[in-house]
Amino acid sequence: MRCRLEPVKKAAKTVKNHLWGIINAVVLKVSNGPAESINSRIKTVKVRARGFRNN
Repeated sequence: MRCRLEPVKKAAKTVKNHLWGIINAVVLKVSNGPAESINSRIKTVKVRARGFRNN
């Protein structure tokens, strides 16, 4: 936090604010894979639905 570079200060503050979440993610070995999978499926449905109209 004593660095004079603002981007480094911002990154350090972000890590400090989210430290417990970071530690829990590493210890519990969790990932956001399932959430990314659902997002991918939603995007696929949106792409395939192009061209249809509501009547």
